[in-house]
Amino acid sequence: MLYVIYHMFTRKEPYKDPNVNLEELMVKKNASKWMRRLKKYHELNFELA
Repeated sequence: MLYVIYHMFTRKEPYKDPNVNLEELMVKKNASKWMRRLKKYHELNFELA
């Protein structure tokens, strides 16, 4: 753990967990907002489930 902390501080980069797909998490979090906005601006012609 000290190895990771040392490299975080020396490289000035945040820790990135190699087992976590950040893009997938972002899509899951924001998908409902994107769908509501598309529906609001009539870009979708179908009902959301």
